[in-house]
Amino acid sequence: MPKPFFVSLFSFCLGLCLFSFHLQAASFELPGEIIMDRAEGHVDNPIYTPVRMPHNSHISLGCESCHHTWEDKSSAPQACTSSGCHDVLGATGPQMQEVDSAFNAYHNRESSRSCMGCHIQREQADEPCGPAASCTDCHSNPKQ
Repeated sequence: MPKPFFVSLFSFCLGLCLFSFHLQAASFELPGEIIMDRAEGHVDNPIYTPVRMPHNSHISLGCESCHHTWEDKSSAPQACTSSGCHDVLGATGPQMQEVDSAFNAYHNRESSRSCMGCHIQREQADEPCGPAASCTDCHSNPKQ
């Protein structure tokens, strides 16, 4: 068969996959902004305050960038701190670095899936990124 046929077939299949993903993602409403406050009352640290996260500015990265265990694309992905994920909210000491710790999910500097890790890696690559320099860049008063 001629090469243009295969290119057309590949393009059609790719378009179908992308359209299918769009239909699945459209079956639930995406929040424009998220306030991450699940650890409130569990974290004994005066620096900690809930974090306001502009969800809309992260959508272009792809949902799986953060929601890496999201399997059922017809329903909204779970929050990081959902049961069975990063649900250890009041971790202290070495427990803070364990994979099921909410602290680790947000602060792991080595992981592109954590907020801080992604922001640091994008900053080092001279790409647009959010705050990563100090605790209070994120942990300011989100209810203002």
